[in-house]
Amino acid sequence: MDIAHPDKRSDVITQGAAETAFGKVVNYLMDNLQHSISTDDICRATGYSRSHLHNVFKDRTGRSVTEYNKRLKLEGAKRMIREGRRNFSEITNALNYSSLQYFSKVFKRYVGMTPSEYASSAKLNSEFVESAEKTTFPGPLGRL
Repeated sequence: MDIAHPDKRSDVITQGAAETAFGKVVNYLMDNLQHSISTDDICRATGYSRSHLHNVFKDRTGRSVTEYNKRLKLEGAKRMIREGRRNFSEITNALNYSSLQYFSKVFKRYVGMTPSEYASSAKLNSEFVESAEKTTFPGPLGRL
């Protein structure tokens, strides 16, 4: 085998294994958003080593698996806020944050606004979309 040109087949196999590992871990994280999960928990559940997890997530996302999990939880929180069926305390508990204050602090750090500000902006966006859907324009476009 030419050292300057590694075997393309082994690269494809390695990529496939990394994709499988990534998918398996993401599914585990999504299924367990309501729990506090450590890297060791993920390793036990998926059978991957810490270094393998680290490499797969850094290569795929540029983040650690822990950072990725934080962002998944925050996306879940944003979805719950947009749905409007739970208050912030319920969201805090559903995603297993230690306190409402900690949840708010983490939310603001990552999203750039407090949960209340996000809820207000999500409501405004929703009202804008509803209003735009009801708007009739002259000509061939008619209703949007």
